[in-house]
Amino acid sequence: MRYRLAALAFLAIAMGCAGVNSAPPAVQETLVGIESLGFRCGEGEADNVPSGLYQWRCKGEFDGVGSTVLVDGNPVGVAGITMVTDNSTDPNVARTAFARLVSNVPPLRTAPVLAETLGSWSGEQTSQVVGGVRIFAECADSMCRVMVNDAADPLRPLPLP
Repeated sequence: MRYRLAALAFLAIAMGCAGVNSAPPAVQETLVGIESLGFRCGEGEADNVPSGLYQWRCKGEFDGVGSTVLVDGNPVGVAGITMVTDNSTDPNVARTAFARLVSNVPPLRTAPVLAETLGSWSGEQTSQVVGGVRIFAECADSMCRVMVNDAADPLRPLPLP
């Protein structure tokens, strides 16, 4: 009986981590960082365009606000991270959530200045480039969205250490 319980517990843990474990090593650390914030990441799915990128969808909450974090990447690295505050158009919520991502999730955490780009943002559509990284943000309809990708080529890995 104990063996069966232990085997079931191991299987449940393994299945819960499947999205991270099946990701290429260059993406795994990012997914682990997002999951450390209480999110659950699914399996990567091909983006169905000839980019060669896959996307992992992570669902969770930032301070009680349902949120989604999308990670685009491949074996070469993470090409982009998009954070969406589902059903909230409050730029303060999005700004705080993005700052938590930057503080805790590689490779964003190597560039804390990224969070500062939204310091006075009030929800309007904005796009800024910092050190070769583009930060796009907007609040519209029923959500706020903050996207980070390579400013020169959004299919290349983020130019962060």
